[in-house]
Amino acid sequence: MKVIGLLWAWRHARNKANTGEQMLSVEEVMYRAHSMSVDSLIDKQDSLVKPTKVKSQWCPPKYDFLNINFDSAFFQDRKSGAWGFVIRDHEGSALLAGVGKLSKIHDALCAEAQACLAAIIAAADQGMMQIQLESDSMVLVKAIKSDEYDHSLGGVLFIEAKFLISTQFASVEVDYVPRSCNSCVHELARMGMSLGPG
Repeated sequence: MKVIGLLWAWRHARNKANTGEQMLSVEEVMYRAHSMSVDSLIDKQDSLVKPTKVKSQWCPPKYDFLNINFDSAFFQDRKSGAWGFVIRDHEGSALLAGVGKLSKIHDALCAEAQACLAAIIAAADQGMMQIQLESDSMVLVKAIKSDEYDHSLGGVLFIEAKFLISTQFASVEVDYVPRSCNSCVHELARMGMSLGPG
């Protein structure tokens, strides 16, 4: 896969030079090649990863924790999307929710990472200290729990999320949940698409 990524990046750079555009540096070509191979691994692993413990409906967090569910909507043809999140206490009461629109977003995983960041920032701004993050994207959960995806196209988003998690909260759990446990924020993300610009 790395060879294919390198050939694609080299061809892209050559085509830019042939059309009179600014030539890409060797570092840019290598970065594009590496990103393409990492992104293809993400796609492949997304289809291979199986959840270890599957819940079928939303469950409240532990007593002193706040549960944060987030989700995104992504439209490949427009490279746009939206996000939504809801923060609930151990009784299931909603404490905070948010929606937003995304423009110029690379892929669904980056949209999911933007939703995660919006939720983390909102929780930190409210002084919440013990949180349980839940996502229906196994790859995003893995990207936040490890450094395996830090060099992918969404890597800067994953690194920022991990930095905020480590500096803004006393205790954080990051878990995968199926979409059936995330339906509320899935609808919020869809609602975010109807927002105007800005």
